[in-house]
Amino acid sequence: MTQIGSKEIKRIKRDIERGECDLEKCMNLRNAKLRVELARHGLHVDMLAERNEPRVIVALIENGYAENYYDTWKTHENGDVRYALARRGYYPEVFITDKNKNVRHAAFNQHPEYIRELLSLRNWDDWMHIKYLIRENPRPELILPVVEIESPFGVAESDVMYVYAKAYLTDIDTIRATMTSKQLFMLNDPHWVFGLPYDLAQELNRYRTTLAEIGRLDELISIYDDVYDGERINWGPLRSLD
Repeated sequence: MTQIGSKEIKRIKRDIERGECDLEKCMNLRNAKLRVELARHGLHVDMLAERNEPRVIVALIENGYAENYYDTWKTHENGDVRYALARRGYYPEVFITDKNKNVRHAAFNQHPEYIRELLSLRNWDDWMHIKYLIRENPRPELILPVVEIESPFGVAESDVMYVYAKAYLTDIDTIRATMTSKQLFMLNDPHWVFGLPYDLAQELNRYRTTLAEIGRLDELISIYDDVYDGERINWGPLRSLD
C-alpha cells in the first residue's frame, strides 16, 4: 500500500470526475478515499466490490451501484454496510431484527409496516424511536399498532395516543366536521387532536384528565384558544392552571 499527499488526492479526484484516473494508484493507496470516489462515480464497480472495504461498499450502495452484491452484503459483519442497505429500503424483513439498533431503525423508517415486528423485540431504544416518530407525525400506521399491542414499556389509557386511535377509528359526522378543535374538545370528540402539534395535544389531554377530576375543566376550556395560534404554542396559559 502507498500514500500520497492531499494535493495529489485532489488532482486524482478531478481526474475521476472526468472518468479518467490512475487505477493502479487508486487501488494501491492505503487510504480508501479515492476508492470511495470511484464508487460514487460507478467506476470499476466489480473490482471495488470484491475488495470488501466497508467505506467503499457504503458508497456503492448509497449511489445505487453493485446491486448484484446486495444479497451477500445484507449479512455483512460491518453495521455501516447493513445500515446503508436498510436506509435505501432493502431487506426490511432481515434488518428489522438486526442486532444494530441503527440498522433496525433505518429499516423501520423505510417500512413502518414492520412496526409489530419491531415492537415484538421488546427493546427500549426501539420503543423510544417509535415514540419519537409519533411525536413528529402521529399517523395511524404508527398509533394504532402501539395501542393494539400495548407496548411492553406501557402506554397508559390516559395517553393521548388513545385519543388519536379513537379519532382514526371513528368517522366524524358532517356537523362536527365543521367544528373547531375547541368545540370538539368540549364535546369530548377525539377528533379535536387533529391539526394540533402532538406535544400540545398530549398536554391538553393530561390537563383535561387532571382538571376534570377536581371540577376545573371550565378553566381549561376558557384558555383553550390562547395556547395555539396555528403556528406557535403558548405554554403560559396552560402552566397558569397548575
